[in-house]
Amino acid sequence: MKSGTKQNLLVLTKGNEMTEKVIILDGSMGGELARRGYGKSDGIWSAKALLDAPEMVAEVHRDYIKSGCRVITTNSYSTIPSYLDKGDLEDRYQELTALAGQIAREVADESDEEVLVAGCLPPLDVSYRPDLVPSDEESLPIYKNLVEALDPFVDFFLCETMSVSYTHLRAHATDSYVVCRLLLEKKRGGGGGGGG
Repeated sequence: MKSGTKQNLLVLTKGNEMTEKVIILDGSMGGELARRGYGKSDGIWSAKALLDAPEMVAEVHRDYIKSGCRVITTNSYSTIPSYLDKGDLEDRYQELTALAGQIAREVADESDEEVLVAGCLPPLDVSYRPDLVPSDEESLPIYKNLVEALDPFVDFFLCETMSVSYTHLRAHATDSYVVCRLLLEKKRGGGGGGGG
């Protein structure tokens, strides 16, 4: 594992009671796959790894656990129709999302450590582009299908790099706990320390 790829996460239980311990969340799956020589940056290489190299995906999860992470995230950031369309795989998004959940759950369950599985719910179009966030009519059915595909395998859902604050609400189509990681934009000249 490259140093500096881990993040701290304070986890809430399903009963909304805050835990007092800090749990280490894993880092990038796509970046690790690329670093290990799998695929190219075509937007769907990490999704293709679920089909072509599922053992490598599992090994990345295992290595994150060995490095101290106690939350692993499903390899489902690129298993969305708009990304999979690049490889004519868009009709398999539910299957690939479920496979990402299954692999992560199997790795977590085989560990001697207590490991949680976070179900990754990504933005439904290009990351970091709030102007491309799909309408509710388009996004709700997709998020519902993603949640249903992951739900049997995950302990909670992680909405990743959402560009618009209300986007995470679309992903909450289940009773499971949802953690949101939002993109916050720092405007130049704003805030207290001069222009950054």
